Amino acid sequence: IQGAAQNMTELVQNMMELAQMDLEATQKHEPVEMGKLLAEMAHEFTAQAHVKQQTLTFTPLSSATNINGDSLQLRQLLRNLIGNAIKYTPKGGAVGILTEVNDGSLKIDIQDNGYGIPAADLPFIFNRFYRVRNEAVKDIEGNGLGLAIVKSAIEQHGGQISVESEPGKGTCFTINLPVTSVAASSLKF
Repeated sequence: IQGAAQNMTELVQNMMELAQMDLEATQKHEPVEMGKLLAEMAHEFTAQAHVKQQTLTFTPLSSATNINGDSLQLRQLLRNLIGNAIKYTPKGGAVGILTEVNDGSLKIDIQDNGYGIPAADLPFIFNRFYRVRNEAVKDIEGNGLGLAIVKSAIEQHGGQISVESEPGKGTCFTINLPVTSVAASSLKF
């Protein structure tokens, strides 16, 4: 009963978040230092990866990089992608968060060597309520809204997302977001 209640709560929260994004009700753009945010996200998921005996690697940005955005939405989209990478990678696997800045764009790759997504499912994974149906992931909980939220948030930040995947070899989600400033950084991650 508790599990079902938790799943229903998550579903309702995700549906409300999507509705707010559709209405652009929660948009408040301000400078967000992405190096710090990404380091916090990597740190947040270290324990979860450790429980599954996974290797979580993070390649930090070499300089302070700001984008104009909503820090709560950016955190949520990174949580969804990193959480999915861990969730859909078996025990002992590897998850990586790689970053770089090129030509005014911040590129973030979230890659894993997990179950992968069949080519027939790739065009639909960002659709609301769509879940990949394959034997390897049939027992993994989800409501099919996480990637729809991710795509909506990225588009509201003027960015793009793409995915490459191969069943049995893993998946890589690539995010590109426009950068507002890059400065020398003495931050250590």
